[in-house]
Amino acid sequence: MKRHLNELQVYSGIAILFVTLIHSNAYYLQSIIHMQSYAYVGIFINLFDKIVHIAVPMFIFVAGYKYEMNKKEENFKELFKKKYKRVIQPFLIIGIFFLLLGWGSNIIKGMFHQTNIDIIYYGKNFIISFGKLLIGYSYAFQLWYVPMYILIVLSYPTIRKYLKNTNVRFIFFVFLMMTWIGIESLNSSFIKKYPYPIKFIYYFYLYELGSLFYSKKLNLKKGLVPILVYPIILVCISMIKNVTLSQLLTDALLTPASVITFYYVSIRLKNNNLLLLLGKYSYPIFLFHEPIFLAKTGFAIKKLGLYKSWFIVPFVASLSIVFSIYFYKILVKTKFGKFMFNISANKKTIEQKCNY
Repeated sequence: MKRHLNELQVYSGIAILFVTLIHSNAYYLQSIIHMQSYAYVGIFINLFDKIVHIAVPMFIFVAGYKYEMNKKEENFKELFKKKYKRVIQPFLIIGIFFLLLGWGSNIIKGMFHQTNIDIIYYGKNFIISFGKLLIGYSYAFQLWYVPMYILIVLSYPTIRKYLKNTNVRFIFFVFLMMTWIGIESLNSSFIKKYPYPIKFIYYFYLYELGSLFYSKKLNLKKGLVPILVYPIILVCISMIKNVTLSQLLTDALLTPASVITFYYVSIRLKNNNLLLLLGKYSYPIFLFHEPIFLAKTGFAIKKLGLYKSWFIVPFVASLSIVFSIYFYKILVKTKFGKFMFNISANKKTIEQKCNY
């Protein structure tokens, strides 16, 4: 029987809150103050970005934790079928929706600029765009996470089968992490433009870290040391102006420290109703908040001339969360919504599936 812990749901709640804040903060940076890097906009915004930018590592950590906690022997076919129903199918539907939206828009634009529409060209473009969707490139850019998650979840049992020693396996994943950091530090224009799927190798060690936290009973410790040390690491790295050095130290030091710290924070907040609610609806919020609601909300506030300061950022994020939850609740009452999220006729919700 699958086990459930409040602190894991709270942890997912914190992570999805951070996801919306990342995108809201990015909208403020690019569309309101027209900057390209957090390193040059002041310590406060840079500090804030460092805090919230660990959302994806948190989700991978909790996935590894759940794997170890609920570990059971599953063959690849069974594992893929389960992940397809819970994660891949909703991802494909929302991804293809935006793909068709962009594809149709290009055809309409083409009709106004040329007399003959090259159907073969647009067909090839659609196929290429679909292939790119599967490796992390989508108009709904947050969807890059799902191919990475699926790669790790489906390949981890096989890697574990051949690398049975925990220490050896963790060292191997740390090597993959350092490999990505090395590639990223080269500042290649190609890698900056096309980081996926090579970037996915960075996250394996976080999945293993989550597994180790449960298997080594680190979840039973109070975690006061990480909570006390984390702010020091955070402030020190946030004050570094060199973008390359800051990113290197963030990937190698701040990210694992943040993931561990917020796990212990979630234990202390495990009965927080708001975070439990966010964790419960984390996947629908993830799918729908950007670009359906968050970007449109930010644009509307900007259009009204109300986007005057950074303090609008949490407001925009909050609205996108509320809209996403209610959109999901309306959607799953329809046949299409039930199909999208694999809800059978005798199930009213899929809350047990939201925390993938």
